[in-house]
Amino acid sequence: MSQREAQLRSATAVYQGEDRGKTWVFHSIEYSEIPGPFEFPRAKTPAAEEEPVVIDATRPRPERVALTIAVPTGAKFGADLPVVAFIHGGAYVEGSHEDFDLTGLAAHNVVAVSIDYRVGLEGFVHFHDDPPDHYRGIEDCLVALEWVQKEIECFGGDPTNVTLAGQSAGAGICLWLARTDHFRGLFRRLWALSPAFPRQPFAKRKGTLRRILGTPITRRHLTAKLQRHPRALRRGQRAFCRRFFTDIAFGPAPFDPSLLAEVPMLLSATRDEFYHDPTTTWLDAHGLGRVLVRLLAAHFGVWVPASSYLQNTSVIDAARPLSRLYGDAAVRRWVAQTAEQAPGQSWVFELTGTPEQPAVHCDDLPLIFGPGTGPQGGPEARGDHLLKLLVSFAGGQPPSWRPYRHSTRRAAARIDRDSGRITEASDPLKYVRLAFKPPKWR
Repeated sequence: MSQREAQLRSATAVYQGEDRGKTWVFHSIEYSEIPGPFEFPRAKTPAAEEEPVVIDATRPRPERVALTIAVPTGAKFGADLPVVAFIHGGAYVEGSHEDFDLTGLAAHNVVAVSIDYRVGLEGFVHFHDDPPDHYRGIEDCLVALEWVQKEIECFGGDPTNVTLAGQSAGAGICLWLARTDHFRGLFRRLWALSPAFPRQPFAKRKGTLRRILGTPITRRHLTAKLQRHPRALRRGQRAFCRRFFTDIAFGPAPFDPSLLAEVPMLLSATRDEFYHDPTTTWLDAHGLGRVLVRLLAAHFGVWVPASSYLQNTSVIDAARPLSRLYGDAAVRRWVAQTAEQAPGQSWVFELTGTPEQPAVHCDDLPLIFGPGTGPQGGPEARGDHLLKLLVSFAGGQPPSWRPYRHSTRRAAARIDRDSGRITEASDPLKYVRLAFKPPKWR
């Protein structure tokens, strides 16, 4: 870590960060007050002192519920730079605000913010007295965005020009924050990269968690178990995730795109999302994929005959039917359904690879944050074409291809992972859109 120090001042605080030469980075700033591990967050109250409090943001603290900010060197109040607030993924059970190098965004005159939230049991178990469709992990992100509105000007950012972005579970949170019951005008546009949601709401899985943990699923009981037997609680969480290994165990559900506010959005997926999953890859390689698709298609949410789904996917890749079903069910269906039902203008694209090196889940991250970001299924994608797309989008420029229209054409694009070449496509997610029936909304 550099020994040089950066400093910015707001009305209530002096932020001491790390000077990296071309950028300043302010690590792990705690933005909320959390009364208890299973309590909803509150906005952090400024100290009642005459002088601003000094906040040491010179080193990463990934274990904290916090946010990290990167800005161009010399950023100051009044610069009114575009702001990108990014929410990490991790299947709603892992990840940190320190997972990404934000300096690439900051070097393009963007104020970059990486937001953390509580995951797993603390973030996404829904108790009987919780407000409907509200989760502590998502409320953490909402409070973080409120903090951004209050403080980002002192970092040179424009609070009226915030782009919310996230990948995987983080993209799911972005879309949930854009629901009309959550949206508060805290961001102007969003980009959901490979959004992921559970197929079932937690209420249908509560009994399973109760049996695994051996305790009532209440705020009081889980708090006591965390205090007395933290390792047992973590083991129970892992066992719960294994029980729902064909789905995402935690997270907000059911997701209804028709409830979204009218927010411009960019929606993307990789063409071969979970081709790097070892289990489905092995089963496909041993000739069991087609049989299992026929047996499990309805379980994964396919409502057309399995033979019809297999016929459509075989045109794309006849050798990997189960791997494709897994990715379609976990991610690509949500892109298709959101593009179809969202009331605002949207743009859709697929990130594509090659038959030898397919474009899989997380292949988009190195194209924004640089090599070494995210788990990779093959050789890392190189280039910065998605970084440039994000910078342009955050600056108010729409993508170069036509927006998805609620018409028969359904315009979209394909972006080559390795070259960045963009080609327009017509309804590339058609078979996914037709295969998966939207969940039954309440």
